[in-house]
Amino acid sequence: MASQNRKGTVSLRQVSGSARSKKVRIDLGEEATFTRFPAPVKVGDASYFLVRGRDGYKLLSTVCPHQGGEVMDEGDNLFVCDGHGWQYHKTEGTCEGKPDFRMKAFLVTLNGNHLIALVPDAGADRRKAGNPVSTSIATHFPNTIQRPHHTR
Repeated sequence: MASQNRKGTVSLRQVSGSARSKKVRIDLGEEATFTRFPAPVKVGDASYFLVRGRDGYKLLSTVCPHQGGEVMDEGDNLFVCDGHGWQYHKTEGTCEGKPDFRMKAFLVTLNGNHLIALVPDAGADRRKAGNPVSTSIATHFPNTIQRPHHTR
């Protein structure tokens, strides 16, 4: 059953990622290593911002939900898309002036003192195509520490 959205809004499925895509758990590292937010994080080929909002930690995709441009952190209070200048709040990823429109967010939990993210398995599509999959890593910048990929 297709859901209908008002123009300019995003469905819950779009916000949290497709319910059909396989998710993997990624150890982002010790919570104490993240001293400034938003923190750029790369998992495989995907880029995110680790943010800490009123509901805890989450990863926000750097792919703009408007038309797929790159969302960047230019240092002020809002992320900005390089395509059309859309702006998003840094703690929740909601669009400035359109709070029903937001950056895609992924769950991050605290397990002991480590931050664990639940993100789409980028390797699933490569495996379906018969291509080998390299081990995914989470990289936290600016420290550029590579952390091993953890699943399930």
